[in-house]
Amino acid sequence: MGGVVIALHGAGQRASHTARDWADALELGYALVSVESSQLMSPMYRSWPDQESAAEGIAWAAQLATLARSSAYPASTRPRP
Repeated sequence: MGGVVIALHGAGQRASHTARDWADALELGYALVSVESSQLMSPMYRSWPDQESAAEGIAWAAQLATLARSSAYPASTRPRP
């Protein structure tokens, strides 16, 4: 197996919640990227109302995940989940 799982948090949650909820993907050999929205609806509430902004953030996370999984980066410099 292998590949990358990009998990988005639910409304009002954080990326850390999503990482915990999707942690089983790691045991299956997938890299896990938990994306946190940059869109604040209040000082503590994040959501995904603007689809264009969300797509940009997700694409950026996907690029980072691809770089981290590539052989161009030694394992010691890869981000940990």
